[in-house]
Formats: sequence, C-alpha cells, structure tokens
Amino acid sequence: MIAEILAYSGLAFGILFFTYAIRHYAALINIAISLFRNNSLKNSSVRNYNGSTTNGIRLRIADNKLTNGGRVDRSPPMISIHVPLYNEEKVVDRLMEALTSIDYPNYEVIVVDDSTDSTFERLKNWNRHPKVKIIHRDNRRGFKGGALNEALKNMNNEARYVVVFDADFIPPKDILWRFLEVFENNENGYGIESWEKRDVVAVQGYQWHILNASENWITRAVTAEYAGNYLVERVYMENLPGLKMVAGSVFMIRADIIKRYGWRESLTEDWDLTLRFYRDGYKVLYTPLIAAPAECPSTLIALMRQRSRWAEGHTFAVKKYFREILQSRFLSLREKLEFLYLTPYYLNSFFFIIGTFSWLLAEFLGAKISFWTSLFGWSLLFTNLMAIPFINLTGLFLEYRASRHWTGAFMFIPLMHLLAIPQAIAAFKGLIEKRESAWFRTLKTGKITELNLFYHLRRILRRERSKRRVSRKMWAMIIFIPFLLSVLRLIQIGSYQSMIGDNLVLTLLPVTLATSSILLIIGRRSDKLYPTMIKTAALVSTTTLIISIAITTPTEALPKETLYLRSDFYSNTNIRILGYSSDGSQVTIEPNKSHWWRSVSAYNFVSGDRGVWDIYMFGRTDNSFTLYIYFYAYDPKTNQRFSLGPPFVRQIGCCNFGFWQPYNKDININCQGCNLDVEIIATQSFILYTGNMGFQSRIEIPENTVVLLIALFAFLIVYHRGRLGKWRRERRTSRPT
Repeated sequence: MIAEILAYSGLAFGILFFTYAIRHYAALINIAISLFRNNSLKNSSVRNYNGSTTNGIRLRIADNKLTNGGRVDRSPPMISIHVPLYNEEKVVDRLMEALTSIDYPNYEVIVVDDSTDSTFERLKNWNRHPKVKIIHRDNRRGFKGGALNEALKNMNNEARYVVVFDADFIPPKDILWRFLEVFENNENGYGIESWEKRDVVAVQGYQWHILNASENWITRAVTAEYAGNYLVERVYMENLPGLKMVAGSVFMIRADIIKRYGWRESLTEDWDLTLRFYRDGYKVLYTPLIAAPAECPSTLIALMRQRSRWAEGHTFAVKKYFREILQSRFLSLREKLEFLYLTPYYLNSFFFIIGTFSWLLAEFLGAKISFWTSLFGWSLLFTNLMAIPFINLTGLFLEYRASRHWTGAFMFIPLMHLLAIPQAIAAFKGLIEKRESAWFRTLKTGKITELNLFYHLRRILRRERSKRRVSRKMWAMIIFIPFLLSVLRLIQIGSYQSMIGDNLVLTLLPVTLATSSILLIIGRRSDKLYPTMIKTAALVSTTTLIISIAITTPTEALPKETLYLRSDFYSNTNIRILGYSSDGSQVTIEPNKSHWWRSVSAYNFVSGDRGVWDIYMFGRTDNSFTLYIYFYAYDPKTNQRFSLGPPFVRQIGCCNFGFWQPYNKDININCQGCNLDVEIIATQSFILYTGNMGFQSRIEIPENTVVLLIALFAFLIVYHRGRLGKWRRERRTSRPT
C-alpha cells in the first residue's frame, strides 16, 4: 500500500512538472514560428554605438529597430536613476562611469550607499558631478527596498520616470532613450492586449548577464539560463495576458506611481511591487530590445544564497497577497488563473525533492502503476528534464552566442539539481514563517571575460500584433485536416463506436469542451470573438484527431522486440527457449502436436493494453499446411497460463518458407512478472530453423502520422509558394517602365 502511494505521488509530481515543461515547449514553438515567418534572421538596419568603461570594454548595442534611437523632437522629460549599493567596491567605478556617460540631456543619478567597506570613499570621487547625488546610510534598514525609498525622498520633483540599476550592471549610453520610446509609445510590438496608456506603469528591460560568462561552468550555466528566460520564455509570455514581472533592475517606472506605492521591506521587493500593481489593475511591459550587460554569480555559494533569497521572498509575497489578488476586481479570470499557475513556482523545488524521493523509493520497493509503463515514465522524465536546456540553447542562438556558450545550456542541468535543495528549504520557510529572513547580497567580483560585447538580437518578431490578420486559408486547413484525418482513421479501423466507452475520451472531451467554453466566454465581450471561435474550432478538431489516434493505435504494452526461437531446452522440460542468439539449429514440428517455447525474460502484462510482437520464422516443408501460433502469459508463482488473445494463423505453401510479420494482440489480464509462452501447432510436419537470423528490431510509425506529416509538408509548400508568388508580383509591379 505504501509503495503504491509513493508511486502515485511520484507520478503526480511528474505531471505537475510536465505542465511547466509544456509552457517551455510552447515558447520554443512560438520562437520557431517567428523565425520561420522571417526570411532574414538578421536586423535589416543596424546602427552601432561604441562606448567604453574603465575596464576597457568595447560595448556595441545594435539599434534593433527602435526608430531614431528613441529620440523625440520635444524637450525630453526628467528621468531619475536610482542605484542602491552595499559593499560594491569592486564594481562601483565602472558603474558610475557608465551612469555619468549616458547620452540623455535631462536626468539625475541618486546613489544610496549602505556600505561598510571602501565603496563610499570611492563614491566621493563622483560626488562633484552635476548629475550625481550620493546618500550614505549608517544602517541597512529595509535593505534594498529601504535604500530605494530613501532615493525617492531625494528625487527631483520634476522627474516623470524612475530607472533602477543594480551595482553589477553597465548601462549603455542610449538606454534612457530606448526606455522612453517604449514607454511614450506604450507599445513594444509584442503584446496582444490593447491596454490604456494609464494602465502601463513600468517597462522591464533585459538583464543581460554576460560580463563574466566564460569565467567558469557556473557562469556559463547562469548566462544561458538568463538568455533562455528573457529571450524565449518572457517573449512568449508577453504574447499572453497575465503577470509580467518587475525584475529588480533595468526597468523604468512612472515616478508618480512609485511615489504613491513606495518600496516594501522584502527579500524580493520587485515581486512585492509587481503583485501590488496587478492587484490594482496596473500593467508591466517587457521588451528584450532594451538590454544592459551585467555580471553572473561565479560561485556556488553566492548563487545558492541568491536563489534562496528569491525563493523565500517569492513564496512569502504570494502568501501575503494571495487573497487580495484573487479578490481583485481589476483582474480577469485568466490573469487570476495564471497567478495560481505561478504560485508554486519556487515551491516546485520542494515538490521536485519529494517527487524524486517517492519515485526512487517506489522503484526500490518494486511498486508499479497498472496503467503506466516504463516507456511513459522515461519519456516524461526526459521531457521534463530537457525543457529548460532547450530553452537556454535557443536563447543563446537568438543572441548569436550558441557557438561560444552552448555548454552552459546543458551545464544548467546539474546546477538545477544542486539548487533544488536550498531553494526548496527557502520556499518552505517563506510559506510557513511569519517574517522573512535576513537579506544577503550577491557577491560581485568585477571580473570581465567578454571584452567585445555586441548585443545583436535575431529578428524574431516581424510585425506588431495590431497589424496581424487572421489567415482564413491557414486556419481552415488547421481545422479541416485534423478532423478529416480523424474521421478517416476511425472509419478505416472501424472503432468509431468505441469512443463512447473509452476512458481517455471521457477525460479529453470534457477538458476540450470546458476549454472551448472558457475561450468563448472570454472573447464574447471583445472585438476578438471571430478569432476566438476559429481557435476554438481548431482546438476541438485537433483534440478529435488525438483521441482517434489514441484509441486506434496500439500502444507498446511490452518491450518492442523481435524474439527468435531457440532449440535449447528450458530446464528439464520440453519447453524450449525464446531468445535472441543465433545457434542455427533446427526442430522438427510434428503434425497436430503442441510445441512450446518460453521467454527467458519476464514481463508485466497489464489489462487493457495493446501491443505488437514481431514473429520471424523460417522453415522447410514438402506439403502445404496451416500454422497456428498461440501466445500466453505464464505466471511462475501460480503455475498458470493465461491466453493473450486469438491465435496467429498462417497458410504455408510447399518447399522453403519464411516470414516476418507483426502479431497484434489485446491483453485482457493482469500478470506481473510473467513469462511469454508460445505454442506452435501445424497440420503437417515441417522443419523449423531457429535463431539463424540473429537479433533484429524495428520501429513502426502509425500510418496516419505519415499522412499528417505529408499534409503538413504540402501545406508548407503551398504557404511558401504563395509568399514567393506575392514577392514576385511585388517585384514586377515595382520595376520601372
């Protein structure tokens, strides 16, 4: 009983992680579609800016399609830059040089320093700068949030926006212009929601952790993680409604709003502020086109402390605002559902440890789940494990860094497991404790390994969402092809009546109908009812195809293998071995007499499963006859034999014969640890050659999968031919006469 509970617990947590993996794969598909739509992956117009720091960095930031560098003709608004510092003597000079070199006429820099080392002495050298204001605190009251509140008190009254940077960042010269254009236009080209301008209170940029990316394996893994998160996952989430987080640095926020809300004393003051914004109906935009390079944590201890702080602060803030978020009248149902989805984000480390322990202990105790096979288990494990590395590798590819830092994408796998335990402990503390722990700073070393930085993002988003049109031909094919294939398959197999009683169908159909109803309810009050109805029809059609394939395609109840008869006797009985080796022997099959073979391996036969055995036989006979092959499951514990279905019947002609044919079977029994028994009965005598072909195996692809791939390939050809023809027509019309 305990072993079964552990097995089901491990499976439940595995499915939970699979829901997060699905989001990652959906983000990868979104990026792939965007790249596919863009014939050219490079930006069509790039304006480089060269700047330098005290470390001799040549920093080049590509224009990335921002018009005129974000510059406007009218007088630019006052922007206040806030920088909290605590013992940052190794990086403070390069930070201040970058901040005082920003190419913007109307800004100020307020540095709030809580340091106990030589940081404040270094800051005195910058106190004479007309744009810099240095504030030193004798205590760390409120930690980073307290320092930022002190900066708010000393901010210029005319400031319209506030920008925050951490100590390890090096802002490029034109970053304020870039922020201003996105903020003033209230449009980054990614979102799908038509928010009112007053609703957007902050714009988050890309925290480009690259300065010391090649220092060691930890920095390689961390820089790959940031690339995947900011360039793949967050870009995908920007296309969806819901929470977009203020991430603590490299963001611009409206000064009037942040004055009213202020900063709270919290381990994750940025997440606390984000939740308060969304509780009251405000929005945050994100764009990867605004980037500031930064340093990665280079030691495991520093990284563990950083992630533990994030895990505890995130969980504590979710617990703190949980009821307020769900009761907010400013949030839609889908935004509240996404909040519930993100609620256990760091608690997943705790679930990961419990799930892994349950799975390993269940395996040790020999517990099995009747409907779950080892193939499904390993597939689920691989799917969950590789989601984040694929995301990270794609992020590096989008930055043109995959050739240099690709190892970091896979090094994050062991790093992720090392971080699981401290993150789990910290998240659990945030869930149960009444107050948060002390705030630990992340150690900065000031090392730089990338001396020639060039932020050049592949053009993954071609056009603004508002200009997109629903392609009726494309959506018609997406709806029609899956539905047609499902109908053809059900008619071909003759299984259309079995849909009523199939457990999978009883699960998938209500889920599909519920999802479709939610989509229609959400879209009925907006101007997007027609696209919503089309997408709902595509969802129903695709689900129908999945159901038809699931109930008509045999699954592998047993390992996919080809077993060859051997003449070696099994123990001292007349049962021979069903194995792999080739001994080239022969056995005389007598007419109307049973000849038995038994497998060496034992298998778990589960009721309701369907599978395929491959049969290979080669023999010689003088007369034609009928061959009967029966399959049984033999239970050595009870010494009982259970039939696995009707016999395999084959008409054999004279002389030499040979065939290799799959035997489809339905398993109607539960038999754990049973051997496979094969009984051969022939109406005439013949000689059976055993094992002379050796071991072979093959993989069968369902025929509708091939049809679907062919249809998809044809669709892509038609789609590209249409685009090519349009391009040719445009060229013909643009030629001078």
